[in-house]
Amino acid sequence: MDIITEHEAKDKILKFLVDNREKGVPISSYRIWEQVYPDQKQQILYAVLKTLLYKDIVTSHIRSDEIRNFEVFFEATDLTEMFLNQGGFTKEFEEQQKERNEQVHIDQLNKRVLLAEVKIKEFEKSTGRKLIIWSFVLAVLSFLISVASILNGLRESASPSPSPKSFALPGDSLKQRIELFEKRLRTLEQSKNQDTTSTN
Repeated sequence: MDIITEHEAKDKILKFLVDNREKGVPISSYRIWEQVYPDQKQQILYAVLKTLLYKDIVTSHIRSDEIRNFEVFFEATDLTEMFLNQGGFTKEFEEQQKERNEQVHIDQLNKRVLLAEVKIKEFEKSTGRKLIIWSFVLAVLSFLISVASILNGLRESASPSPSPKSFALPGDSLKQRIELFEKRLRTLEQSKNQDTTSTN
C-alpha cells in the first residue's frame, strides 16, 4: 500500500467510526487498525489515532496512550459526522495549504517590495551624493565670485578717482606747450616790433 497522508488517514478512520457507530459501543484502536489499515504498521496508525484523542469530534476512552501499548476506544458522535460532511481533515489540510501558499506569496511580494525599497534608497543615496557634490561646487564658485567682486570693489575704492587731466592724451600737453610757446613768440615779436617802431 502507498504511504498514507495524515489528513486522508484521519478522514478514513472517522468514516469507519461513523459507519460502524453503535450507541454506547466504542471501537478499539486494534480493530480500527485491523479493518481500516491492516497493511500499515500498527505504531504508524496508532500515532495517527493519538492525534484524534484530544479533538472534540470523537469520544475516546483511554486505557494506554503510549504508542507501544496503545489501547484506546473511540466512538463517533453527531459532531464526527457533521465534521466529515463539511470536508473533514482533508478540507482543513487544503485550507492550511492554501494559507501557506498565500503566505509564501505574500512573503515573496514583501521581499520584492523590500528589495525595491533598498534599490530606491541606493539610487537616492547615489543621486543625493551627486546633488550634494554639485551643490558644494556651486556654493564654492559662488563664494569665490563674491570674494573676487568684493576685492575688485576695494581695489577701485583704494585707487584715487581719475582727474580729467589724466584722461588727456600725451599729445595734448605737447600741443598746449606749443601754443604757449607760440604765444610767447608772438609776445616777443610784438615787443620787438614795438622796439623797432620806437627806434625808427
